[in-house]
Amino acid sequence: MVEFVAKYAVGGTTFFDNNGGANYKQPQVFDEFDALLGRVPQVVHGTSGFSDATHISVTAALKNLAFAKQVGIVFKTNNWAAVRVALGGFSRMLKSGDEAWSINAPVGTAKRVDFAIFYRVNGQEFWDNNFGRNYTLSR
Repeated sequence: MVEFVAKYAVGGTTFFDNNGGANYKQPQVFDEFDALLGRVPQVVHGTSGFSDATHISVTAALKNLAFAKQVGIVFKTNNWAAVRVALGGFSRMLKSGDEAWSINAPVGTAKRVDFAIFYRVNGQEFWDNNFGRNYTLSR
């Protein structure tokens, strides 16, 4: 486990933040998604981009809360005038037991695509919408 304090300077004065004397702790992480998921969010955006001339590809990581689940994106190519959904499929198990899922969506020749990721499991629904800003891909 890595233990650290934050040091920063403002107006020529140096300050330290040691988490109230407890120091900050970062467990050793073997997978980037594990660092993003941490202990709080249930689903996080991993990577995304245009996979070819008419499709986008999104990778999401999620906590493995149950076998039966649904993962996908809600996306638009026209300022949310028409919303579409694309479902994903299991990609791989992460060392932590969390999962990576891949979602491919047809977007035609759209120059801009906005999307948010959803994860439905055990009667609950979790979202990663980039803190309310949604994710955006542009060509």
